[in-house]
Amino acid sequence: MKPALFLLIVALYLVASGYIAARVCRVFKYRPKSWRIAVWVAVLLLDASFFLLRGLSSDWVMLNRVVYFVSTTWMPVVLYGSLMLCVMDIARNLLVWTRGEDPYHTPWSVKCASALSAILLAWGYIVAITPEETRYTVYTDKLEAGRELTVALVSDLHSGYSITRSDISKLAKLVNDGNADMTIICGDLVDGDLAPVLKEDILAPLAKINSPLGVFAVLGNHDYFDDPDAASRYIGGLKDVTLLRDSVAVAGPFRIIGREDVIGARLAGVERRDIADFGRVDSLFTIVADHQPSGIKDAVDAGADLSVSGHTHGGQLWPINIITKRVFDFDYGCACYGSTTAIVTSGFGTWGPRVRLGSNAEVVFIDIKGTCRK
Repeated sequence: MKPALFLLIVALYLVASGYIAARVCRVFKYRPKSWRIAVWVAVLLLDASFFLLRGLSSDWVMLNRVVYFVSTTWMPVVLYGSLMLCVMDIARNLLVWTRGEDPYHTPWSVKCASALSAILLAWGYIVAITPEETRYTVYTDKLEAGRELTVALVSDLHSGYSITRSDISKLAKLVNDGNADMTIICGDLVDGDLAPVLKEDILAPLAKINSPLGVFAVLGNHDYFDDPDAASRYIGGLKDVTLLRDSVAVAGPFRIIGREDVIGARLAGVERRDIADFGRVDSLFTIVADHQPSGIKDAVDAGADLSVSGHTHGGQLWPINIITKRVFDFDYGCACYGSTTAIVTSGFGTWGPRVRLGSNAEVVFIDIKGTCRK
């Protein structure tokens, strides 16, 4: 993310949280001044809590988990609470202007916004913890007619303080229930802080995935945020998981090219290899696994049969999906670019709040069916 855009987002976030604080203070206008001071202090602490998390010792996993939950849940509260209050205030002022009367008192707008925000967050949490199965079919003449193989695509696990070992166990079961012949994990296995992942061995259940042709993984930008070398050693050391960092592997009729993440490579100070360096093997079905969908054009130019990626979360929270559609040419779903099929998943886990509104948590199954050879 560009620094200017980041600063703009932070500024808007602080304005929105300040707006909420000011509206709540109006509810307490007949209370002692200390009540209003307490509201502003509480809002400032909530705004700063995500950054305060960075100062806590990584050994205090439970405390970090609580602070992470509070700080990240506050984010959608600010987003939706400020939007609802703004709509209510606009409606109120329009009615005052047209009818010359105040249709409701200020406390009721705050109460309504609070209730609606709570309902949205509860619904978003249910959506986030209930991953769906999404299925696509790809036809190819690189498999014998009538032969069918299934590839499971998962991405954005974000394991750590929010996504725990039990969630990864659920993921492994979902993949196994889908009878995947091969599994590809498209990055962001770690949320950012590696300490809880190592301490609780959160990703260990990935070893339970039963994919005869193997489990392959690439790194995402979040995997580089803490200690990319340690994260790489941990992920690469998981039983039956093959980590591809700008490297290629062959499994049955598949050739899998795993790319270094474009942001991660910059953070780690390494040069991302050109996909053309991997060459072409037209007899094998080539899959390019790249965390971000910004590399789809490279896969198409290289003549890959399938490009798989994640990163966008499908927006995760409306209206962020509007932003992801502007940032990426293709941010979710399945599309064909000539002979290349591109699939972008909304991912299994979440970044920040365990909430999804406008996108679903999912495990993607790609049924690759053989046709008559040319």
